Amino acid sequence: MRPKDPSSRWSTAGLLAVCGWLAAPSSGQVLRPEDPAQARGLDVRERLGAPLPMELEFVNAEGRKVRLGDYFEQKKPNGSVVEGKPAVVALVYYSCPVVCAATMREINRAAQGVEGLTAGRDYNLLFFSMDEDRDTLAAAATQKRIALQAYGRENVPGVADGWQFHVGDEDSARALGNAFGYVYRKLENGEFSHPIVFFLATPEGKIARYIYGFGFDELQLRLAILEAGKGAITPSLKDRFLTFCYMYDPAAGAYTLQAMRVMQVGGMVCAVGLGSLIGVLLIGERMRKRRQAGGGSGSINSGAGGSPAVV
Repeated sequence: MRPKDPSSRWSTAGLLAVCGWLAAPSSGQVLRPEDPAQARGLDVRERLGAPLPMELEFVNAEGRKVRLGDYFEQKKPNGSVVEGKPAVVALVYYSCPVVCAATMREINRAAQGVEGLTAGRDYNLLFFSMDEDRDTLAAAATQKRIALQAYGRENVPGVADGWQFHVGDEDSARALGNAFGYVYRKLENGEFSHPIVFFLATPEGKIARYIYGFGFDELQLRLAILEAGKGAITPSLKDRFLTFCYMYDPAAGAYTLQAMRVMQVGGMVCAVGLGSLIGVLLIGERMRKRRQAGGGSGSINSGAGGSPAVV
């Protein structure tokens, strides 16, 4: 009888050891599972493929009243169609001390490095304020000036029109947030509690993708814009995985890797990996037995007592 390959035993044992390490309790690493009270209930209920409310009105940084539908495909009364562009859309407030400023900065940074696409010509970048009380037209104009100066292409035709910062009334901002399934809350101190996410929309004004957090780069933004431009609706499974593994830590005042959730994901990965390994080993064992039963092809000879022996 052929002895079992010791490497297969070590492979199984090693995988079991890794799974056991991941699944074992990790004292001193588990964070408090509760979000701060201000953030409870503030989730994103993705509405991929849903149309945006084109009738909403805002005021852009130049002081002109615009409809949301002005940035997307439009049908004129005479039957002609004005083509729209894919859009990067973010709900922010310009006086935000940390998160919104970082969101705008990261989107602007990524847009600067997007190769082969120019903002305003190939896609629109649209920011909408959720703070009717404090965000003024001057604040929107300042944000636009900063963004265009950093972009370095403000004189390219179309860029200034397609890279827009808006203000508006609370009802319009809330309606836009609801259309994206984006829930936010105004706090007693005047600040806002809200998820960290921005959106991609198709040229027809349908929700194409959600991008969470700050872990995106120029290539990811470029691909997201290209996909939205083709009308593709992209579930954000990877982003959801990241937000599942990170949770707000009140002690650190930031979103931090959640040990228990990582172990849950690790346990699932180990279960799938172990099942696959066992399946491969069983298939290999069956194939070996079939070769032995068939007499082999020169690799198996008869040993003492007529028992097959491997040579």
